[in-house]
Amino acid sequence: MTHQPCRRAHHPAHPAARPDAYRTAHARRPARLHGHRTPPAVCRLAQQIAEVLVGQRTPESLSPALTVPVREQLRALRSSLACCTAPRLTRVFHQSPVPRQVEASAVVGCRCRRRVFAFRATVRQGRWVCSQLETDLRPAPGRPRSR
Repeated sequence: MTHQPCRRAHHPAHPAARPDAYRTAHARRPARLHGHRTPPAVCRLAQQIAEVLVGQRTPESLSPALTVPVREQLRALRSSLACCTAPRLTRVFHQSPVPRQVEASAVVGCRCRRRVFAFRATVRQGRWVCSQLETDLRPAPGRPRSR
């Protein structure tokens, strides 16, 4: 006996065979995965933060995209992530608890080691601004700890 796929009468396999009412009702629904990708500007901000943690960029170069407490925290953490190559952002995960705000976590690869940091960003005057940063890194030796 051969296996026959079960076809329901109310869901014809071919879209042209579906009644117009079915097509129009389902065409109005938004795509299920609409908005699932992290905004490119948030990914770019995560890459720039990773570059500060490695020491390739100064926190001052990101001043428009950072709040003052985050800039001070990055100043203390600059060069605390040991990486002899450019940091590679492998993944950025995000969720949006409220409109115009994201909580993101980024996975940074430096050769054979991976590190993760998390941040909260909000849209202010048309650009993403990092308002909180969490990481397990300690300030680089010789640098004062931020509050």
